[in-house]
Amino acid sequence: MDDDMALRANFYSFDLGKLTDLFGSRKEDVVMRLRPLARDMYPEEPKLVVDHIKRAIRENPPFEDLEIEDEAWVCAGELLTREQEKKYFVEFDWQASSFATLASALEEELSAQARELLTFLAQGRPLFGTAIKTAWSYYAYVTRKEALVLADELRRFGDTQVPQGVARLFVLDLVAVLDSCEQRDADLWMLAS
Repeated sequence: MDDDMALRANFYSFDLGKLTDLFGSRKEDVVMRLRPLARDMYPEEPKLVVDHIKRAIRENPPFEDLEIEDEAWVCAGELLTREQEKKYFVEFDWQASSFATLASALEEELSAQARELLTFLAQGRPLFGTAIKTAWSYYAYVTRKEALVLADELRRFGDTQVPQGVARLFVLDLVAVLDSCEQRDADLWMLAS
């Protein structure tokens, strides 16, 4: 992300298994249902987004020949999550750049797994390639089990020991979002846009 200062983190509960079940499934009806949404969501090049969706449906990502996911790949990932029956919005009113600030502030305090999860939230976690680099939006996902790990580690900082430069309320809100995964028995999808 070239400049994520204005990006907002939008969280949804979803089922990562249902998403990955689409990969390589050859369910062309999915492509047909998502085609009109691609035109609405990415009017610059909807055909490119549809081609990416087709590839994900016909093959099984991640793709060895794809390193960097661009905006069209991000759009394809977001649209594929919409194929699920339910995707609940989780209230969160913080800028996406807050994740990088938190990861940096707690670098010495968190486990390697927790730091990696915060980095995914700060930079994206690709489904199709090895990294996400866009001028604007990105996505990340955290499994229910990963959300529990990160919430447990962050919980101890929410009350009293929040490092300098990190908003205490941000930590508390993030823990609440992560806890919602357990309450909903769901994984977490984040779209920063």
